[in-house]
Amino acid sequence: MRSVHYMLALLVVVLWGVNFIFIDFGLRDWPPLLLVAARFTFVVVPAIFFVRFPRGSFGRILLIGAFMSAGQFGLLYTSMALGLPAGLTSIVIQIQAAFTVIVAALVLHEIPTRRQIIGILIGLVGLSVIGLSLQASVPIVAFLVAVGAALSWATGNVIARGVKPGTNGVQMTVWSALVVPIPMVALSTLIDGPAEVAHAITHPTWGVVASVVYTAGLASLVGYVIWNSLLARFPASQVAPFSLLVPPVGVLSAWIVLGDRPSIAELIGGVLLLIGVAGGRRDAAVGDVIAATKVYGYESGRETDTGFRPRIDALRCSNMLDQRAHRVSANGNWTNRLDLEPDRPAPQVFHRPIASGNKVITATASATADLIDRAFDDAQGIDMEGYGAMVAASNNSSVEAMVIRGVSDLIDDKSKATDRTRQPLAARHAAAFALALIESCNPGPSESQDSAAQSHRPIYIGAIGDGAVSNIAASGPHARGHQQININR
Repeated sequence: MRSVHYMLALLVVVLWGVNFIFIDFGLRDWPPLLLVAARFTFVVVPAIFFVRFPRGSFGRILLIGAFMSAGQFGLLYTSMALGLPAGLTSIVIQIQAAFTVIVAALVLHEIPTRRQIIGILIGLVGLSVIGLSLQASVPIVAFLVAVGAALSWATGNVIARGVKPGTNGVQMTVWSALVVPIPMVALSTLIDGPAEVAHAITHPTWGVVASVVYTAGLASLVGYVIWNSLLARFPASQVAPFSLLVPPVGVLSAWIVLGDRPSIAELIGGVLLLIGVAGGRRDAAVGDVIAATKVYGYESGRETDTGFRPRIDALRCSNMLDQRAHRVSANGNWTNRLDLEPDRPAPQVFHRPIASGNKVITATASATADLIDRAFDDAQGIDMEGYGAMVAASNNSSVEAMVIRGVSDLIDDKSKATDRTRQPLAARHAAAFALALIESCNPGPSESQDSAAQSHRPIYIGAIGDGAVSNIAASGPHARGHQQININR
């Protein structure tokens, strides 16, 4: 990421953090559910005429809108209307990350890793500290409603995982917003009364106008466009951590503009909550694919009297293949090669580094796992062959190389019984993505003639795993050969 991309990410952080102030402005004059309806009306119109319908069933889109949009923001606005300060709301809502893991475990039967469980427990402790230290002016019911908003958001996250690949956040935001306006107006009429709703609609204030314009135009649309464009161009490990800056911006802006000064206990609880959220973010599920951006050799280093001192040795994968891999994963058509069950979400593709060495790591508490956490904390996966393959490729300047891995297990979840089903699944997913990547490297007639001089170079893709067949393929007008290597240990 260049400096301009960091500035764009920070712009989104500011837009989303200040969002809570503008919600507060609107709630001073309008009922909360009516304000939610107005916000999402302007999210839908006129954007819906320019954003195509996302791939997937309309029923799933409706459910996402019901939980992620109507449920989340209906409860969020209500909690602030009941007295929860804007800054504190920006912190409490972040517990959705822990709730997402819990809901996924209950609904999709995804077993949380030890790191995720620790992150959840820390986050829940922080949430409890906030709840028990609320100032007398803040009703406990407002806090509980905000927690409900986080749970609704988490449920929407899990439902959204079943959406067809290739669907971006702008499509989901606009089309799922269709669910919100009419039900929210109806509920507001029922709760607040027809007279108050009619008076509010016929007497909009500048605070309401500013709230709707900012939350719909800047926070929802502009924020999502920038955010998703960054996710499309760079690894999520570089982009996603910026979202952890939203609560501090929310707290600081509410403190400056609204005078909402949090107590020491609330700040401590918020720090614990955010630490828990950060701790549970970096985990792939079985069947996901890692298109490595670089490969770390974690065994490079020097043994001393005080222990092993690593010397970071990293080999970058081909920039050309990395760019094409991003396009293949964004397009999503590579999953057409898979026989996916209708109720199971499509595997995710992570564009992140992997750590490679000759050790089989079976516990996160092991010395090697601790070394990788400390020295290679951005690594999405661990393998045993990737570094050697990249060393061989680096000795031939004409080779464009990338390591593609399917996730067959997690460090704390290894067994011979599960390997019999998980390893073939992971190998199929990695092979499907690799074949789609190879096809993308075959120049089409629309590509410029200027690239013809480069396209004659063979491109080798390797998918290596325990007992699996590794396909090394060459693609291009002057490509040579096709070889299979069977690795047995």
